[in-house]
Amino acid sequence: MGQSNTHPKLIKTKLKNLRKWVADEIKRVNRKRGLSKISKSPKFSYKIDARTHKIILCYTISVPDATKKKGYKRVHRQKYHKHLTIEDYKLGLDVLEDYEYVIKENDEAISSLSSTDERSLVFWIEKYCSPIPRRGLTDIPNEKTLQNYRLFLFDYHKWLEEYHPKFLSLWTHNSHEGVSLFIEYLTYKQTNSIKKNGWGNTTINNSYRTIRAFFNWVSDKNHQFERGLYSNLRGIDRPEPDKTSFSNNEIKKVLEFMDRYKEDKKWYWFIPMLRVLLVSGCRISEMVNMKINDLILDKENQLIKWEFYGKGNKRRVIYIDGEHTFNEIISLITNEDGTLRTDKEYVFHRQFFKSPNPNQDKMGGGFIERFDLPYSISGVQHKFRKMTKLLKINQSLSPHSCRRFFCMEKLRETNGDLNLVRLLLGHSSLKMVMEYHDTDKAHQTLIGQRNTLDLGKVLERNERGTI
Repeated sequence: MGQSNTHPKLIKTKLKNLRKWVADEIKRVNRKRGLSKISKSPKFSYKIDARTHKIILCYTISVPDATKKKGYKRVHRQKYHKHLTIEDYKLGLDVLEDYEYVIKENDEAISSLSSTDERSLVFWIEKYCSPIPRRGLTDIPNEKTLQNYRLFLFDYHKWLEEYHPKFLSLWTHNSHEGVSLFIEYLTYKQTNSIKKNGWGNTTINNSYRTIRAFFNWVSDKNHQFERGLYSNLRGIDRPEPDKTSFSNNEIKKVLEFMDRYKEDKKWYWFIPMLRVLLVSGCRISEMVNMKINDLILDKENQLIKWEFYGKGNKRRVIYIDGEHTFNEIISLITNEDGTLRTDKEYVFHRQFFKSPNPNQDKMGGGFIERFDLPYSISGVQHKFRKMTKLLKINQSLSPHSCRRFFCMEKLRETNGDLNLVRLLLGHSSLKMVMEYHDTDKAHQTLIGQRNTLDLGKVLERNERGTI
């Protein structure tokens, strides 16, 4: 007689298949481009309810325990997937979602353990990552900056919890032993991470600067903590700035590509964004978040005033005065009768053609359009890489290379007018503000002269330069 679906050996085999499928799902998630990855910590696993055959997520968290030297102990927790059985888990089990749930549970547990203990590292990290002004600043860091603080500081804390739990107290870091441990952490991150080669120099430097600033801030709040202890550490050098830009032949290929593929269903949505990056020198984050309400149109003079708050929450003004760019933006934000569209917020709302999945019987492809969402930065970066491969140009080029290209060409066009180019790029600094005295008046100086690049004249200059 055949075995029933409830036979222990059959259940054991199905559990083994489930865990193999989960391992494959983790690899699939980590192969995808984007920020969402599943690392080895915190650990989690799955089991099957012996009676109902439902899927159960298993993980551990920290809870207070005065009998323990560390002040806490690890306890097992479970999440019951009441709608998923061993027979149908492939249809609804989201491994990444479960991993993020485990992270949230661990973060909340750690926070509850230490949120009122001023000796703990978490207490001070939570305080530092709260929306309060920093030393010497009147502005509160924006939400994105605070998220970056949390990303680096809590990554360090999780590493300490796993490898050096004795250093979960703040005051253990007020020592040269704490500094040595921090260097050990950065060395570990350079060689051990989701990426094969570990963190790059830029990420290591950003982590170092964040954690160094945190400890300096702690010393300002409590003078018993030595200031400058984590400054000027050897072996942590500021990465050389990437100066990669387009060569004359490369920019010629890109402009020819833009003209050739402007109506192609795979590229038409990308080309207007690429043109904005090239002619205005704006950042990719500024471009994808361009909103219709940020624009003031002057159709008679074919001029668009784009006013927004960019990096560092600084007010930015860009005058879009190129004919091609003006027409492309107008076509995206107006109805047939010339009125502004009200069915979307972003100029570049998400729309693209998706290729069918060959593993799903050619299903899942076609035109996708979301009026409520802008393009993601990673999506534009990915498309840019596809363009460089198609054109067989430098693979180190990125959307930020468009900003460097704008800078170099504007300096050539204006005979090296550094102040004007700094203003066009939005490189606000105390020195620049003092030179202009009044930022509003400085923006007025942009009117009456070409602000964006004339790509046709760029080609002419390049042709003259190669003779």
